[in-house]
Amino acid sequence: MAAALTQHRLRLHATVELIDEVLASALSEEHRAKLIAEAVRQSGGEQVPERGEELARFVVGPLRQLLEARLGGTAADSLLGQFRLVAEHADLLSDDPFETIVDSSVRPVDRSHRELGVVLITPDLEAFSRLSRRLPPTAIVLRHPRLPVELRAPVDEPVIVIDAREGLPEPTALSRATGGRDVVVWGADLHPDTTLAILFGAARSWVRCGSEVMPDDLAALCETLAMASATAG
Repeated sequence: MAAALTQHRLRLHATVELIDEVLASALSEEHRAKLIAEAVRQSGGEQVPERGEELARFVVGPLRQLLEARLGGTAADSLLGQFRLVAEHADLLSDDPFETIVDSSVRPVDRSHRELGVVLITPDLEAFSRLSRRLPPTAIVLRHPRLPVELRAPVDEPVIVIDAREGLPEPTALSRATGGRDVVVWGADLHPDTTLAILFGAARSWVRCGSEVMPDDLAALCETLAMASATAG
């Protein structure tokens, strides 16, 4: 019984952490805590649901309504999309009840313009938060501490940012994730050009970015790449 209870708490804690991480791109720590607590209160429950349909309804319902009231509908929908992708990776929505609930609960988003999606491969949560804050409110930004087995992108043609300041991911996974995509190598100055040319040879384009470059400038570079790709397309 004790083991089961401990496992439940760990899963619940992981769920709250995921929600908090997604909201970190738009809200301070204090405001995130208050917003999540208020969403729980409005849901009529005592805690954030652990997984599955209850979690999906919590996120689409009270949590989204509070986000819309504070940040606007477009930003709320963007954050909702980020959470869905991250939660699916964490297997919190393995039965995918999100699809039906989102389709019936969230108003359509105008997709007549090109969406900006950025996938940042880094363990650095602070860098992720700063990058997210400097991108447009409609941008969808995901962070992975390491390359997952399957990289699900937030949009069809995302910009992939590889944080190479502390080393490079495993070559096979790197090639699979970056093939045919625009890539920014953050910390390229720490690695030989010949190594980078081999590792990113399958990318549609790859750009060297020095280790001293700050997340604010990295965000501007991602926007430029996305616009150039849209023009070329």
